[in-house]
Amino acid sequence: MGPGESCPEVRAAAAEGAQPPGVPLRVYAGYLEARTAMKKNAPEVAARTLRWLLGYLAEERGAPADSGFTAKLRRLYDDGVISQRIRDALFDRAGGNEPEHAWALMSIVEHALYRLYLQPRRG
Repeated sequence: MGPGESCPEVRAAAAEGAQPPGVPLRVYAGYLEARTAMKKNAPEVAARTLRWLLGYLAEERGAPADSGFTAKLRRLYDDGVISQRIRDALFDRAGGNEPEHAWALMSIVEHALYRLYLQPRRG
């Protein structure tokens, strides 16, 4: 996947209302909540949910709960959950306060979900 591309498997499952295999319910529910907020033109609500979701994923991988959002994103990057291309393309936009930051966060989340749960494992 290149910068700005989202995970088609996650989007397709969300459109059909089906939870993708392997994606934990708590994680998928957060993703659906953010998608709904984006559809209702509520980027602030979506961004808050997406920041929580990324923080949760980072904490699951050992990031301290009391660390800041940037540190949690860095943890996901350091652990290989987020690629260098996505980091370069979207990290700066994800930290802003403009409406586009919710879209950047959504792209990062879809990328992370694909890499964590849906990407075929190499033997």
